[in-house]
Amino acid sequence: MLVAALMFVSMGSYNYFETLLPLFAVKITGWTNTLYSQAFATADLIGGIAGLLVGGYLIERFGKKRMIGIYFFAIMCITGALILSKSLWENSTFLYGFIIVYRWLNAFAKIGVYAIAMQCCSKKVSASQFTFYMTLGSLGSMAGATLIGPMKENFNWDVTFSVFIILLAVSWTIMFLLNINRLTAKIETLEVPETSN
Repeated sequence: MLVAALMFVSMGSYNYFETLLPLFAVKITGWTNTLYSQAFATADLIGGIAGLLVGGYLIERFGKKRMIGIYFFAIMCITGALILSKSLWENSTFLYGFIIVYRWLNAFAKIGVYAIAMQCCSKKVSASQFTFYMTLGSLGSMAGATLIGPMKENFNWDVTFSVFIILLAVSWTIMFLLNINRLTAKIETLEVPETSN
């Protein structure tokens, strides 16, 4: 249940923020949709390559929970810096740099969350169980996107961005409540074939 909650809340928080960013870039910074798409694609490419070359190694070297916690904390910090940097909101270079750093950290964090979900699957039903986790992640993404309308209608950008930080903090809390070693040990005991009397 904790893995399912982690997938739902973390993916919901990501999609909430990533759906807000283009609205923010167009309305506040004055970007065109094309410019935002180019910036986002570049950021994804950099984040994807970095995640492929470095992200997996760091998670295996220092531990999933520790590294994901660092990534979550870093994302919350740069989002907090964005909230406090109103004077730079119309600066295209500032926003471009923020998007690059965010997508880089986001790629690393997602790799870690997916790794936790895979590790916590029983080998007997791993395909179905991982699909279930991914489905919950997709549902979380849809739920995160539905928050945008009410948030933008009733609150300013500061509060709207702060909700993302809160959602990510909830994801962080769920992750640290999850005892991966105990869960995987329990899964292993369930997978041991019963001996006949």
